[in-house]
Amino acid sequence: MQLLSEIPGVSCQKPLGAFYALIDIAELLGQPHKTGVMEDDMVFAQKLLEEAHVAVVPGTPFGAPGTIRISLASSMSQIEEGIRRLSDWLK
Repeated sequence: MQLLSEIPGVSCQKPLGAFYALIDIAELLGQPHKTGVMEDDMVFAQKLLEEAHVAVVPGTPFGAPGTIRISLASSMSQIEEGIRRLSDWLK
């Protein structure tokens, strides 16, 4: 949660027992990015996978547009690496 809180435009509440975290990226949508405008969380997730090699699930199919889901069912080092890649990609 600390690493996510350090990324501008990203917010996340601590999950309550789930194996995933729902990350709010709404502030970043519609903004220019080095590879174009991120129109929605679907485009954001696709570009993040293609360009930073980080797999996330867009929130729209789950009724939560403007969010992405990350799995917490992994090692802490893998989670931290994914968040670092997300942060670097957004810079």
